[in-house]
Amino acid sequence: MTASALPRSAAAPLPVVVFALGATRCALRQAEVRELLPLPRLWRPPGAPRCVEGLMNLGGEAIAVVPLAPLLLPGAGEAEEGPEARLYHHLILLRGGPVALRVPRVLEAAPVAPERLRPVARGETLNGCVEAEIEEEGGGLIHLLDAGRILLAREREALADLARAAAARLREWEPGAA
Repeated sequence: MTASALPRSAAAPLPVVVFALGATRCALRQAEVRELLPLPRLWRPPGAPRCVEGLMNLGGEAIAVVPLAPLLLPGAGEAEEGPEARLYHHLILLRGGPVALRVPRVLEAAPVAPERLRPVARGETLNGCVEAEIEEEGGGLIHLLDAGRILLAREREALADLARAAAARLREWEPGAA
């Protein structure tokens, strides 16, 4: 991302959703987020990739759920949380595809003043998924992620295929389907 692609002081604040991944704070542009949800009961189809925690039925739409922490922070700690802690995790349903990211906690949805944004060179982050840093008032940094770069194109295609197959299965159970 170039500095010119980020809002500047004359521009309006950037609305973001801030969430925690352990001690790391990250954010997504609100425009990339379709919905924030509590973690529902998931089902895991046979043969699903290891990175897919399961699928959920959202009003007849099959959504693949992927835990975000292992993608961005390999080896960082969800193991010490225990399975009961996951009951309180949140899902960030992304626009443009049948994918939800599981995060331990959504902290806030708020506008960020343009002067608090610092660009990050695309080659300096994993898959170029961090597009900027947001300076916190207390001196810390929040990583502004580009939702379109969190998953590789091949991973997005595989998740879409998985969701389509699950949606077809859901339609078979609808009244009048035969």
